Amino acid sequence: HLGLCDSYGMPSSHTQCIAFAAFMRVMLLARGFRSKRTATKIIGGLEAVALLLLSAAVAVSRVYLGYHTQRQVEVALSLGAFCAVTWYQVMRAAAPLYARLARSSLGHLLSLRDSWHECEPFPATAASIAAGSGVAGASNGAAAGLKAGGQAAG
Repeated sequence: HLGLCDSYGMPSSHTQCIAFAAFMRVMLLARGFRSKRTATKIIGGLEAVALLLLSAAVAVSRVYLGYHTQRQVEVALSLGAFCAVTWYQVMRAAAPLYARLARSSLGHLLSLRDSWHECEPFPATAASIAAGSGVAGASNGAAAGLKAGGQAAG
């Protein structure tokens, strides 16, 4: 205990925040898992595991340092997971509405993009790498005008 605080917060906001991120990542990874490429599954899985481990480390550190009791950290983990599940369901329900907004004039003005229905987070990047252009998202003409170092040919 470092003695920096004279009162405890209920629940631990640090633990709640990282638990939210970890659980949200797990749910987003599970969404459309069968249709994702192997590399995307591996990277997503590593991200989820890292966030879950970080969540556990934050929870343990909050108790170890004496900033929170075990009960406060347990409540924070539960609340973070509950908020993640709730927000995921809200996003899922609102996806069709957001898709319409993104296609509207206002959506174009605000440069909104609906990525909820995409299984691959960077399809243009994957396609350009597979095509051997080495330039993420570049058209063939634009990629042809670039040298290997990414500088314009000329």
